[in-house]
Amino acid sequence: MKEIETMYGVLKGVAGESYYENGILKECVINKSCCLNTGYGEFIPKYNYDEARDKYRNTISFYPSGELRSIYLDKRKKVETSIGCIKAELLTFYENGTIHRLFPLYGQINEYWSEEEEMMLLENAKIDLNFCNINNKISCYCFYSSGKLKSLTLYKDEWVQVITKFGTFFSKQGISLYESGALETLEPAFPIELATDYGTFTAFNNKALGIHGDANSVKFDEQGKIKSFLTIASGVKATDKAGTQIEILPKLKQSLLDMDKYVLEPISLSLSDAEVRVIDSDQKKYEFTDDSYQITAIANKDYAKVD
Repeated sequence: MKEIETMYGVLKGVAGESYYENGILKECVINKSCCLNTGYGEFIPKYNYDEARDKYRNTISFYPSGELRSIYLDKRKKVETSIGCIKAELLTFYENGTIHRLFPLYGQINEYWSEEEEMMLLENAKIDLNFCNINNKISCYCFYSSGKLKSLTLYKDEWVQVITKFGTFFSKQGISLYESGALETLEPAFPIELATDYGTFTAFNNKALGIHGDANSVKFDEQGKIKSFLTIASGVKATDKAGTQIEILPKLKQSLLDMDKYVLEPISLSLSDAEVRVIDSDQKKYEFTDDSYQITAIANKDYAKVD
């Protein structure tokens, strides 16, 4: 087995390595214990793969500059962040050396290791934000290169209660923040009402996948005003100066999973001080300006027809 010298220390028992064109190590697996010195302390990369939950993946990766890109830890370790100490099993980094993503757990879900067993290993995170008090299981933390919190991804079936200018809502999947600490996005666990200059819209994305909390379907500006959202329950009516009306509503479409069922395809609305932009269920785009149209929110009658 090889030994390779890096900027952070010597990697021992190197296998399956690959390199950049400049000769710098890109990624590898290691099979012997070694210690790397980083700006966050000493880390021991994964070298034991003897548990059912272990993922056999590249232990460590680097940027072409030789800076650390990711590390899969042999054992979970507390790491100091801007929101406190967090136990990590997998870390990714910006090239400037600060943490990009922190995964408290990185177990392999399979026939030998269930999602429920994985979740039992994780304690609730307690974080106080300006708009939310977190006391939940977090699957991923994302940070800006400055070190400030960028997003939180929740474990399945976890919700957080978020305070906004429009009311207090439950968010599933996660939340994201501006670098200032203001709320940027949330993913409604239930349909929510948003009172705007154009009327009240009901926002809800029935196709939220729950992959991560970086970008959710309801987006705010830094002052807390609504910027954009997805909806299956509301639409837009735009009337021009000649009295011609255009109505855009979510459409019922045949389900790709069950040919006997129909599902509503969400539409996207983006609001500004003088304009409403819409992307309909067929991905056609519209722009309505306040000086050319009277724009009002309307209810989608088909919303009551779906489960």
